[in-house]
Amino acid sequence: MIGGWFCPVVGFWFPYQIVADVWRASDPGTPRRVEDLRYVPSPRLVLAWWVGFLLSGVIAMRAVLGDDEVTVDFLRRAAWFETASATLSVAAAFAVGRIIAQIGRWQSDRSRTGWWESPPGEVQPE
Repeated sequence: MIGGWFCPVVGFWFPYQIVADVWRASDPGTPRRVEDLRYVPSPRLVLAWWVGFLLSGVIAMRAVLGDDEVTVDFLRRAAWFETASATLSVAAAFAVGRIIAQIGRWQSDRSRTGWWESPPGEVQPE
């Protein structure tokens, strides 16, 4: 699983998928013993975090691309792109902080009874 953060193509999808699955599995509104979390609605906050994170990287890369000659216009454009990238990075950091806090609350409030300790179909009190 850790390779999803470093592999070139896989790294664009796996981190989002892992965080979204942890959110879905921790959410008290998710039915117990669900077989496939892909059918549980996707959390918008997690999607906002991941899109902000990816866009900040793309915009930061755009800041250094362009003319080979360093001019005032080039520096002005680069500063604008870097500012936009930093703003998105701060927004993504705020979103992931909220995600971590919410998942932590859900998991600390959850019953300590394991799903394997209850017969299939029996609903555990939350």
